[in-house]
Amino acid sequence: MKRYMPLLVAVYVSATGIFFLLASVFKTRITSSAGNGKAILLVMSIGFLLAGVYFAYLFFADRLKRRGRSIVEIRIDAIQKYDTQSILADIIRNEPVPEIREAAQRRLEEITGR
Repeated sequence: MKRYMPLLVAVYVSATGIFFLLASVFKTRITSSAGNGKAILLVMSIGFLLAGVYFAYLFFADRLKRRGRSIVEIRIDAIQKYDTQSILADIIRNEPVPEIREAAQRRLEEITGR
């Protein structure tokens, strides 16, 4: 599911564009626009539709990959610089990310020689 989340966002944005496009063309009880409002709604809906299609293209072209290091990797590297047992123990107790907790546990073991 996590892998396809960008595609789901692209579909949602495109569907929003299609909804507003139909709302600007057809009068319904839910939406009504007149004068400049209709033109603005039409331009906005086309913008949403194009943005969703472009985002889907980026997904299928495999151009949405993360570049650089993740925040977890940066935090694990920072843990290697800690030499205070109380800080590491606090990280082990309170950190929600398992990889960071494990890195803190390893660093604490290095410091204490266990």
